[in-house]
Amino acid sequence: MESMEQKYVPDMLIRLMGEKHISAQHITLPFQHMSDIPDHGLRALLYGGDTAVKGSFPDQFSSDGRWVCYALTDSFQCHYFILPFVNGKTFLLIGPYISGILSDAAVRNVRRTNQLSPQETAVYRQYMAVLPRIYDTALLDAVYRSFCSLYFGENGFEIRSWEAKPVLPERRPRTAEKPAFREVETRYAAETVMMNGIAEGDYEKVLAVLDDLSVYGIESRTPNLFRDAANYMIIFNTICRISAYRGGVHPQELDRLSREYSFRIENASGFDELVNIRNDMVRTYCRLVSSERPVSRSLQVSRAAAYIAAHFHEPVTLAKTADELGITKTYLSAVFRRETGLTFSGYVRRQRLSVAADLLKTTDMTVDEISAYCGIADPNYFSRMFRKEYGISATDYRSRKRRKP
Repeated sequence: MESMEQKYVPDMLIRLMGEKHISAQHITLPFQHMSDIPDHGLRALLYGGDTAVKGSFPDQFSSDGRWVCYALTDSFQCHYFILPFVNGKTFLLIGPYISGILSDAAVRNVRRTNQLSPQETAVYRQYMAVLPRIYDTALLDAVYRSFCSLYFGENGFEIRSWEAKPVLPERRPRTAEKPAFREVETRYAAETVMMNGIAEGDYEKVLAVLDDLSVYGIESRTPNLFRDAANYMIIFNTICRISAYRGGVHPQELDRLSREYSFRIENASGFDELVNIRNDMVRTYCRLVSSERPVSRSLQVSRAAAYIAAHFHEPVTLAKTADELGITKTYLSAVFRRETGLTFSGYVRRQRLSVAADLLKTTDMTVDEISAYCGIADPNYFSRMFRKEYGISATDYRSRKRRKP
């Protein structure tokens, strides 16, 4: 039976890792397929999600009556920590994260070890750019050892280092690689601009480079081209999430939103749907960052604004939002109006109309479809509110502001 420490120590460690934005989650071992590995989709993208996993992770977690934890470094120079739960069935996996600066020499070594193409190496560089970075690894090791002492007892564990060997499944033969460096550089530069734009909450900046990030242009790495695109979108979601975190959005809201988009990606039925998800993704992450920007806002109003930004397309009420924040609706109404100059319902309406304006400029959705998407069921009411906010009809606004998506 678990002691009090054994019940709460893992949760404490998960919360501590969350402060550094390092992923920590319960897992079962062994992993069966690449898509099972919680590496934010890197291996699924490179090798295909259905590819079998062979010998990448340790399988011995007890020795001489003591529990064995692992400080693991994989062939991509990503770091993990694996702690077995005393039930012997599940594990806590922390990571991936990186230590220090990844040098060009280290990238070349990773490319050779994992047999990456130039395009795959560019994806790998971008992937590593958004991972959490730990400079004082000795301090983190001390944290792990302290938590293990609390969980297993001072002499009830040992920590082993583990260098995971590369998994190089058989791939389809590559076509002769033509010089595609300019294309790779264009995508890499566009992703950098996009990351900065999301971190600043600047949707217009992101919109300017979105065409260079088409999911149609992903290099084929599995027999299923649509699976390739979906795998890339999983990475794209991670890039957006971490960029928004750098912009000041609370990790709890980002985690919820990221899971929602992951679910939508996995259940998408075509390339067009993936493109729509991508466009909606960058709009929502930018809006979340924008809602956090005013430094004079209290924590409650910032969290309420973030909640509205993520749920504007649903019925958003003062009572429901207050309940989500754990405060009374009377208090939220008063502080919201004092800090924003708007009533709660007025702020929600303005946010919906702002999203509608973006959609009019960047999509072919009809006005009725945009109204419904933005959570306004009555198109006539939407048209009246839009004209009141912008001084012209939605149709005229589109004709004046329209640009290619």
